[in-house]
Amino acid sequence: MHTKLVRDLLHKLSNKIVGLQCSLELIQLNDITPGPSQEAYTLMKRSVNDITNLLHETHQTLTISYRKNYETYKGEPMLKDAHSAELHLKDQVIVPDPEAGDLWQHSFTGAIISTTRGDGIVCVKDQDDDCWDVEANRVTKL
Repeated sequence: MHTKLVRDLLHKLSNKIVGLQCSLELIQLNDITPGPSQEAYTLMKRSVNDITNLLHETHQTLTISYRKNYETYKGEPMLKDAHSAELHLKDQVIVPDPEAGDLWQHSFTGAIISTTRGDGIVCVKDQDDDCWDVEANRVTKL
């Protein structure tokens, strides 16, 4: 019971921070008037990155602890790529050419920035800092 609650809270926090991260990516430092506004933007961006890293470390630590201390803990379903390799946050992957209904225009390489949706979807950030939801079993880990 507590395991599921903690995992759900981590997922919600991760999704919120990814949303904030994507919003910050839309703002360019050059678009902000110099002075306190730029300093606040820089501090906010650094804080978001620090929180993202802390959430990732917390998730890994809790997963290890649960698996070690609770025999009945199954953990989250491990997401696997097209070749059955395990996928993790920050992994570099190749996203294939789009199928009908996909929003991207061509295959690309990117980094996984979220695995927390719980429905087999990973969010991949491409070289242009655009984020795409892709089925985990369609990507290939580098």
